[in-house]
Formats: sequence, structure tokens, C-alpha cells
Amino acid sequence: MHFTFRVGSYRFIYFLFRASYTSPESDPLTITIEGSNQQHSGLFYNANWTLVYNGSTGLDVNPGRSKWGPSINLPVTNVSYRSYRILATSKRNISNSVQFDDIIFYGN
Repeated sequence: MHFTFRVGSYRFIYFLFRASYTSPESDPLTITIEGSNQQHSGLFYNANWTLVYNGSTGLDVNPGRSKWGPSINLPVTNVSYRSYRILATSKRNISNSVQFDDIIFYGN
């Protein structure tokens, strides 16, 4: 998943994941979050992404379907980015998909 803000750049402080309403097997357990200030066309070639976070989604313990996991603090940094991407690096069980209901980022 990747997104770009229309105006400005932002520094994320923490995030929360909400488990999907369906099977827990698809819950993402670990992710990476990367940021970039590259122009839109450069984002698709993996050349200018900076690792911001590598770790748990907070869904390690199954919170239940459509329930929020705990907030996860990101490492303290003074760098803000215009674009972010989130990559799921592991999930709860062997399945053919990763699924979650929502993710909320807080920052400034």
C-alpha cells in the first residue's frame, strides 16, 4: 500500500491497525513503513524509499474481528515525508492474502 499527500509532508509518530472482519489468518503481524520525498514518477522504481519502521503491527495477540490493536510508536525522527508505503512482511498464518480493516497514522 502506498499513498502520497496532496500538500506538504508529514512525520508519523504512531499508528494503530484494526483487524479484518473476516479470518484472523490474514492479519498482518509485521510490516515495514518507508517514506519518500521523491516526485511521483520516481516512487515506482524503489530507488528513493527510506525505512522508517520495521516491526509489529500490534496484532500479535488476536484482538478479535474488527477490533483495534494497541498503538505502536515509531522511532523519533525529525524527517517528514510526502509519500509513504506499508509492506506486510508476515501474517498470522499461511494464507493467500493479507487483510485488515483500517490503519490510522498520527503525526504532524
